[in-house]
Amino acid sequence: MRRCTYIAALLVLLCWTLGSCKGDATTVVEEKLVLKEVPARCEPCPPCQVPGEVREAPAPAPDDLGPEECVLYHLVDIYEPTVFSHANHVEYEEDCEVCHHHSSEVEKFPPCRECHGIAFKSLDKPGLKGAYHRQCMNCHRQMDSGPLGCQECHKKREPIAVSQEDLARKYVQDTMKLGHLSKDFAEVVFNHKLHVELTDHCEDCHHHHTENEVTPPCRECHNHQKTEEGSKVLGLHDAYHEQCLKCHRASSKKGKKSPLQCTDCHLSKKAPASVELGKLAKKYVPVEFDHEMHTETTDYCTDCHHANTTYDRIVKCDTCHKPGKAEEGKTNLKKAYHDQCINCQKEQDEGPQDCGDCHEEAE
Repeated sequence: MRRCTYIAALLVLLCWTLGSCKGDATTVVEEKLVLKEVPARCEPCPPCQVPGEVREAPAPAPDDLGPEECVLYHLVDIYEPTVFSHANHVEYEEDCEVCHHHSSEVEKFPPCRECHGIAFKSLDKPGLKGAYHRQCMNCHRQMDSGPLGCQECHKKREPIAVSQEDLARKYVQDTMKLGHLSKDFAEVVFNHKLHVELTDHCEDCHHHHTENEVTPPCRECHNHQKTEEGSKVLGLHDAYHEQCLKCHRASSKKGKKSPLQCTDCHLSKKAPASVELGKLAKKYVPVEFDHEMHTETTDYCTDCHHANTTYDRIVKCDTCHKPGKAEEGKTNLKKAYHDQCINCQKEQDEGPQDCGDCHEEAE
C-alpha cells in the first residue's frame, strides 16, 4: 500500500513538472521562437529550445541558393540514393539556417554530414540517419505535408555491393564553386569531372576520409581559413593551394599546360587590365601600366606583389612603400617602382629601361 502511494505521488509530481515545463516553453515560443545561438561546433541541435535564450535575426540567404537538387547517397544500404529537391525547400523556407543550423569559419551553411557521423552519438548530436529523419519528418509532420513513409523518399535496391568511392564518382556534380575564401577574387569554378578522369582513386586528392564519406570536401577537415599557429592541420587556404599547385607544378614539368598563377583559376574581382600610376606625377604625366600583359608574363602574382600577398589577397606597392623619404628597412615608392620594373626588364633584356620610354613630360 505504501509503495503504491509512493508511486502515485511520483506520478503526480511528474505530471505537475511536465505541465509547468510545457507552460514555460509555450510562453517562450509565443514571445520569440528562435533557435539557440550556436558556436561553430557543436551544440545540441534544434528543435531544442532553451528558456530565456532568444534567437538573433536570421542571416540573409546567399545570392547563390545552392544546387537545384542533391543526391543523398552516404547511407546507401537497402535503399537507393535519395534525390532531394533543394530548390523546392528553398522556396518553402527563406532562412537557410532553419535547416543548416550550424556554421563553421569557412562554411556558413554546411551539409548535415559535416557534423553528423553515421553512427548514433547522443541525443544532442544524432548520427546522420537520425539527423536526416528528425529534420525532415518533424517538418513534414508540422506542415502536415510531405512524405512520411520510407518508400515515399527511398526506392529499394537490389542487394548488390557498391563502394562509397563508386557512389561518389557517380553522384558528385561535374563542376563545383569554391567560394569559401573569396575576397579579392571571385569564386573558383572547379572542374571535378576532369580531375576524376585524371586520377585512379579519389584518395589521390581526398587523402582523408570520415565515418560516412570516403571523399569528404577539403573544408570538412580544414575548417579554418588560415593555418593556426602550431597546428598540424592546414587552414583551408593553404590546403587548397598546396594540393592544387603541387600537382600543377609537377604536371607543368612534364610539359602539360596547368594553371599556376592566381588568375588562371580565379576570376579577379579587382585586378584591372591597366593601372594608372600617378601618385608621383610632377615632372611627368601619370604612367599607364599594362597590368594584364604583366599577368600573362609571370607565373605568380607574388613575383611582383612580393610582401604580405597571399593567393586570395593582393597587396599594392604603395601599401608598404610610401612617397617621399624612405622608411626604415623599405625603399620609397619611386625607387620601389623603378627597382621592380627596370631590374626585371634588364634581366629579361626586354621592355623600357629609360625614363622617356615610360614617361611623358608634363607641359
